[in-house]
Amino acid sequence: MKRVTEDDVSTYRVVYTSEEARRHEWQPGAAIQLDIQPKADADLPAYHFEYTTEGTKKAWYDYLKVWDGHKNNWYDYAKVWENSVVFEQVK
Repeated sequence: MKRVTEDDVSTYRVVYTSEEARRHEWQPGAAIQLDIQPKADADLPAYHFEYTTEGTKKAWYDYLKVWDGHKNNWYDYAKVWENSVVFEQVK
């Protein structure tokens, strides 16, 4: 990777990919910590970042109530779905 500005870590972008990471099932409330060492042989402090995972859905199900006129009855349906997460940086 290449930095736009040598002294600014925010201009450096890295993408981590692997089959294991792709299949990982993140749950809301997980804590992630990253430590980045600027240069292996230099006596420089590491950059530390912390993230938490936040759920993107407010409920764990979809709820639907349907009127079936010819049976003169209401039917309730609940569809359970998995939550997805976003990574929020801890301030």
